[in-house]
Amino acid sequence: IVRDEIWITDKGRDLFGVGLSEKLDFDRFRNMLHPEDRESVLKALENSLRTGAQYNSEYRAVLPDGQLRWIAGRGNVEFNGEGQPIRMRGASLDITKRKQAEEHFRLATDAGGLIVWSWDIRRDEVSLSKKDRAFLGFSQEEKLNAERVRSVVHPEDRKLVRRLVEKSLHTREETEAEYRVVLPDGEVRWVTRRGRVEFDGNGEPIWERGVLMDITERKQAELEAARHRDELTRLSRVTMLGELSGSLAHELNQPLAA
Repeated sequence: IVRDEIWITDKGRDLFGVGLSEKLDFDRFRNMLHPEDRESVLKALENSLRTGAQYNSEYRAVLPDGQLRWIAGRGNVEFNGEGQPIRMRGASLDITKRKQAEEHFRLATDAGGLIVWSWDIRRDEVSLSKKDRAFLGFSQEEKLNAERVRSVVHPEDRKLVRRLVEKSLHTREETEAEYRVVLPDGEVRWVTRRGRVEFDGNGEPIWERGVLMDITERKQAELEAARHRDELTRLSRVTMLGELSGSLAHELNQPLAA
């Protein structure tokens, strides 16, 4: 940091598209960053230099040929006796394939109406994508826990969901249930929830991961079909009563006429 010199392995130079003899300094690194990711990376670096916290960031690097690579960067800052940062050591990992797979998965879930979620049980933190937060009425900044997520469940279905979660924490079976959620505009949607709990070596639950699928159209069709069945049953009863009444009237009229 004092000399503003960056040392990187030959493999790292190849990763970032930097020549073997090219001088690397902070400005050169900053210019590698994708414009949309630059601010977040610089903030993470500034926080590490100021507080000593571990540097942790994922960003896109723009290679000289225009190619984009996703990079995961990790690092620790070293300070001198006066508390001034003098050096940062770390590692960079090419995560392009992982990011591409995540994007393909996101597109697939969007097309299929899926909401992918995960619950860190020990911290009681629920992770949702920005799109799914907006859909369910959560702000992008608020911390989500299990109780906050259950608050969007229809009041008549919350007991069912709570029992389902409690069951999943004590078994290793995959859970599934259908219930209603209330969206920010008051619209009620039917969803099916599937989840599986992960346990640590001591058998303690640590994570639950799963999906929600919007099944409103299917449930509406099922409810409509049930309504038609009930209507047919009622009409059948009315018809049968009419026939029975006619038969009784005939049987009574005969002896009365005699």
